[in-house]
Amino acid sequence: NIDRVARFFAEAMAQMMERHGDIFCGVRQRGVVMGLEFRHPQGAVAVSRALYENGVWAIFSSLDKRVLQFKPGGAKDTALCEEIAERFDAAMPRARELLAEM
Repeated sequence: NIDRVARFFAEAMAQMMERHGDIFCGVRQRGVVMGLEFRHPQGAVAVSRALYENGVWAIFSSLDKRVLQFKPGGAKDTALCEEIAERFDAAMPRARELLAEM
């Protein structure tokens, strides 16, 4: 299941970067643990808040606030993985708003 979830989110984040490349610029991945990189120096702070407002918990790195620590876990079924990806995508307009305020 971990391999399936890891592959799902690798593909989902690649697609997300295509749609939101103006703010989302990189993925570091080890299985189901991901570091998502954003262009703004405080990008992951804004994205963390936008995701939280959309029901997804992920925290920015205290060492580099451009990087969001995203850990979807391995005990997820396909429907839940798809819902998380949809919520992530839905949070990006709000993240842009927050970034514009920074």
